[in-house]
Amino acid sequence: MRFTAMSVNLWNTQRWPAREAPLRALLARSPDVLCVQELRPELAATITEMLPQHRCGAGDERAWTHEGNVWWDEARFAHVAHGAAPFGAVERDRRVLWVRLAHRPSGVELVVATVHLTWLGGSDEVDTGLNPRLAQTRAVVDVLDDVAGDGPCLVMGDLNDPAVPPRVLRAAGFVDAWGALGVVPPATFPAFPLSTDGSRRPPHLPPSTLDWQFHRGAVEPVMTEVVDQPWRGVAPSDHRPLHTLYRLTDVR
Repeated sequence: MRFTAMSVNLWNTQRWPAREAPLRALLARSPDVLCVQELRPELAATITEMLPQHRCGAGDERAWTHEGNVWWDEARFAHVAHGAAPFGAVERDRRVLWVRLAHRPSGVELVVATVHLTWLGGSDEVDTGLNPRLAQTRAVVDVLDDVAGDGPCLVMGDLNDPAVPPRVLRAAGFVDAWGALGVVPPATFPAFPLSTDGSRRPPHLPPSTLDWQFHRGAVEPVMTEVVDQPWRGVAPSDHRPLHTLYRLTDVR
């Protein structure tokens, strides 16, 4: 009744294709469920090639091809439904991208969602003093309450905030993988080794926990890892991927 789930911000096409080889090395882990952010078509092509027995969500919204998506191993999970819901992001293509999957061995249905909240430098919060991720996270919770109810649910992604979104999610009954296992959350950004040449980010940023995996309902983590897997001195992304082993807890 166990399965693995990975989350990674793909950093769109920054330093691509130099990052293709390390991304392929990361995908060789073949997670049963993969949630991504900052997706682009060329990155999706690499994922599809590396995970040939996986399928992903699709729809009319550009979000599925130019922001994020969820891949799942068809040998482990069957597709039931999927959707894209706005949550007040400043960025035009960002949505709560979710899929409902049926775990083939047990028949248990599981909702998996990927999100990417607005970055500090991508809004006017410094001028207004208002943190947009507070309202955004509340909107994400509303979507998941409607889609998943009290059933097994995973939500993961780049929350761009080490404090406010996790607090809102915990108040809604979600638990992060580190907290469930009694582990102190490590920094997930920036990844090393990494060059910031050509990016919008300053060259020196303090490490911070921006990427999270949360669960609610009859599912729990068994072990979790923040992945450092550079290839010839290049990291797969500017964010460190998360990889967690989960188990379903209400299987008869």
